[in-house]
Amino acid sequence: MRFYYPFQRKIRGDKWKLSTNIVYELHNDHQPRLDKTVINRRNAIGFRGEDPSPDIGNRLTILTVGGSTTACTFLTEGKTWTDKLVIPLRQRFPSVWVNNAGLDGHSTYGNLNFIYYYLPSLSFKPNVIVFLIGANDVDRADLGSIDSSLNGHPLNKVRNWFENNSETINFFRDLKWSLHPVDIFKDDPHWSFTNFKTIHLADAYIDSALKKQGQILLNFKKRLYRLVEICRRNEIVPVFVTQPSVFGDGSLNGGNPDFDFHVYNQNENGQLFWKKLELFNGLTSSVSAEEQIHCIDLANLLPRDTLYYYDMIHFTNAGAERVSQIIFADLNQYLSDEFPQYLKH
Repeated sequence: MRFYYPFQRKIRGDKWKLSTNIVYELHNDHQPRLDKTVINRRNAIGFRGEDPSPDIGNRLTILTVGGSTTACTFLTEGKTWTDKLVIPLRQRFPSVWVNNAGLDGHSTYGNLNFIYYYLPSLSFKPNVIVFLIGANDVDRADLGSIDSSLNGHPLNKVRNWFENNSETINFFRDLKWSLHPVDIFKDDPHWSFTNFKTIHLADAYIDSALKKQGQILLNFKKRLYRLVEICRRNEIVPVFVTQPSVFGDGSLNGGNPDFDFHVYNQNENGQLFWKKLELFNGLTSSVSAEEQIHCIDLANLLPRDTLYYYDMIHFTNAGAERVSQIIFADLNQYLSDEFPQYLKH
């Protein structure tokens, strides 16, 4: 298995082994809000976008990093918000190179892991990393325990050694996933936004649920500081982006109340999800201000319109187009000020 491994792999413990130079063709028979066929290409370094060119060190290089709302796995090549962002950026910065390094499910812990363990393996350092963060940190109490793997905790060292080095352990894990694949496009009827159950929660339940985010938020805040610190240490400019959602706070000013009381997570609703997410977005904004990091408040700039979403947080083709427009409008002047040497003359 060390000479030939039959499965595509992404991560082994703390080691990144991204699939490279591969094209996936995904067939969608369940989600009417997405294309029937989705082409997903991974380039020579495992990201979405053009391969690094021989002159990459002389170009303005940008990575977009985050979870599934960055990866846009179910949007075909050329339609992700990262793809769309390249077009107007190139008109202003002819040498710009942008890649999508998002991975489904990644929280700020995954983002830190990426910077620690994968970025150093590249032949270049990006000038800018745009982090779209928050969604995968909500309710993630387990992240507090696994954060210690970045600090060399003895138990985690043992566990990570086996995950990093045992092809047998990883073979059986990947075999299970191969034999029992998940239908990634299977859609619950309630995501049609027209046929779903609603649930209203008592104020006491909402307050209790929000208080439970307390320690999770503290850990999230620490990870934001660490993202800033390690980017600066590597002379990378970090840009934070808050996570939007189709859900609002249950009021007319907050979005569409019909959607806000949509059942979510079995016994909760969209209103509560948004109130939780808003806490994380608030921390992203406050840490950005404190650390003088450029922050794009996408959460409040992207309209809560089902035209832009195929579920509570993931973007349709139209949504990705709108996200790219918002981010470019905000990022354009900032990059012009920070990197005037790359501007079109």
